[in-house]
Amino acid sequence: MPTEQPDLKVFEATIVSRASRDDVFRDELMAKPKEVLARELSKLFPQITKLPDRLNIKVVEQSKDTIYLVLNPRASTYQPDELMDEELDMAAGGYPSPTCNGATCAAATQGEIC
Repeated sequence: MPTEQPDLKVFEATIVSRASRDDVFRDELMAKPKEVLARELSKLFPQITKLPDRLNIKVVEQSKDTIYLVLNPRASTYQPDELMDEELDMAAGGYPSPTCNGATCAAATQGEIC
């Protein structure tokens, strides 16, 4: 089992590359992105069995006449109950810590990213 935190960009590139070669995987990723990403993450980290309920994942298919540019949220609009960049990194390819803020995290012990 890996002990280092994988690079989010590498994980994303791996998923995008596979989707470009495998139509069945691509269709499944489009239809159920959260489940597919959780499954792929669990291959790297078996203790990750699902992603947090509050995490929304959207997969869009770029067309030849449309380019999507994804912006980070404005710092002034951040709400404490929103996912921080670090949490997003963890969800997309990070290694969950068994503790959160020095206390045991129930989510981590249930196979969810804390």
